[in-house]
Amino acid sequence: MDIELNLRPFDEEPQKGNKRKLLFLVVLVILSVAVWCRFFILDQPKVWGYAKEMIDATVQPFQELMPSNKTLELKAGGKKYTIHLMAKYKVAARVLSKKRYYFESSSKLSKYDLALGWGKLSEIASDKYIKYSQSNRWYFCKYSGNSPYDSEYISKHSANTHLIHSNYNILKALNKVKKNDTLILSGYLVNVSGNNGFTWNSSLTREDTGNGSCEILYVTEVRNEKKIYH
Repeated sequence: MDIELNLRPFDEEPQKGNKRKLLFLVVLVILSVAVWCRFFILDQPKVWGYAKEMIDATVQPFQELMPSNKTLELKAGGKKYTIHLMAKYKVAARVLSKKRYYFESSSKLSKYDLALGWGKLSEIASDKYIKYSQSNRWYFCKYSGNSPYDSEYISKHSANTHLIHSNYNILKALNKVKKNDTLILSGYLVNVSGNNGFTWNSSLTREDTGNGSCEILYVTEVRNEKKIYH
């Protein structure tokens, strides 16, 4: 009679199972570290400096008209655009609302809209009376009947601002902006022209409302609290 002996240790299969689990955990840790590096290190904007003074968001935005022949050529989403620099612009404000756009014709050129508020609207306490929202490149607000801020004050001290980043570091800085951050955005109010008759024009006054009243800001510097990016 032939006798077949199984000399394999009885715990070999559990050991293989433990090795697989350990390998899985090692791979999971490596992937987690890679994702963490991607989103929390590589995507961090480079800080170019730190401001000493606090941001005063109670003041009106600064604007200075530019010569009409100043232009830039820009490529975004495989399309070419001509950026017409209309005015130097600098606004200190609180972020009332932030909206990311993905599918609009202008979304490759301008990924974010910020609803910005200055004057008394820079104070978070004003949100007790006013609610803000954004959609389809528009900015909306509703205020309560007992609000100390009427529609005229709100319209003159807030703006929906379409942001065009001048470089990748500015885009990364804008990625990190959150509602209620206090910012200084510097750059140029611009008109944009592109292929197939595309045009997009900035407002040049803080006193208009409705269609065409949004600012289109080509951003060359972002200051978020005390950190400065450009």
